[in-house]
Amino acid sequence: MARQVNISEKKKVYANFLREQFNWPFRKIAIRCNISKSSVERICKQGMKCKPPKKRSGRPPVLSARDKGRFLRKFKSMREQNPNINVGLVAMECELHQVSTRTLSRILNKSGFKYVRPRRKGILTARDKKKRVAYAAKALKNTTPKFWTDNVLLYLDAVSFVHKRNPYQDALAPAARVWRTRGEGLELTAKGNKDLPGGNICHFVVGISFGAGAVLVEECTKMNGQYFSEFIETTLHRALINRAAETGKEKLLFLQDNDPTQNSAKATESLKAIGAEVVKIPPRSPDLNPIENFFHNVKRKLRQDALDKKIVFEDLGAFKRRIIETISTYDKNIIDRTISSMHKRLIQITKNHGCRTKY
Repeated sequence: MARQVNISEKKKVYANFLREQFNWPFRKIAIRCNISKSSVERICKQGMKCKPPKKRSGRPPVLSARDKGRFLRKFKSMREQNPNINVGLVAMECELHQVSTRTLSRILNKSGFKYVRPRRKGILTARDKKKRVAYAAKALKNTTPKFWTDNVLLYLDAVSFVHKRNPYQDALAPAARVWRTRGEGLELTAKGNKDLPGGNICHFVVGISFGAGAVLVEECTKMNGQYFSEFIETTLHRALINRAAETGKEKLLFLQDNDPTQNSAKATESLKAIGAEVVKIPPRSPDLNPIENFFHNVKRKLRQDALDKKIVFEDLGAFKRRIIETISTYDKNIIDRTISSMHKRLIQITKNHGCRTKY
């Protein structure tokens, strides 16, 4: 079997040049170029003539390069005003009535845009990022990883669920999507909650604790300063006292976000009355409250249960009972791992210079 030798294009050009310009014999060219005589003969026989470009097959392009550029510019400007923009609206603005949405989608895909589910975290300003970095640096300096598991007795927040009479059909419905590039997942988001319209809304106040799981689940009809003040003096106080007795801690320490209702003047007075302290986190920082991850997991489990059990009809009372059962019986090990990640979250915020983390 003949040995295959890769001859560089530079040697091929040089061999042709010596043959055509100086009419050197093949043997002399082979010695000069350090290749075999047969290879020189083959190269000189083939020559260095370029093959004519292959003609493009298929139908001619629908859009010119100018139209593609105009479409992309219009898409980017409209997306800044509304993240939920779709291809059809951009095509109408550009008067591209004869072009299919599939063709336009391919143009966006080639430009790095993908049609994916949006993140629901808000956009951080430069001031927000600065506050997050300062908070993370201070917390890493003054606390240890065990502070978030041992000292913080409770992680508290309110959550809303939407009742649908046919949960199975709702679980099969496709989720909302937006056009974005790969690196915009934590910056470009769809504003607002798309699940709220079209059903009764159930509000719950939930608390989770390391080693105990979900220790507090209470339905609230209307979340305001008066309700939350009474909630602190009764339900929250009782939950904190029980956790302090179980863990042997004297300080009634819990973490919540910066919701105005939960930080009103009445709520602050009630906290002082029961002797509880709040671990505050920076604004627009749901990634620093592990209960947000817990809520995401609970909603995903409710959706999956509707598919697995094929729940085609469910009244409001049954839906509320299913929510309470899912929250109360959720795996404690997953909750513990979520809370244990607080120290890593602070490190990640410092590394990201205040930008969103993966949590």
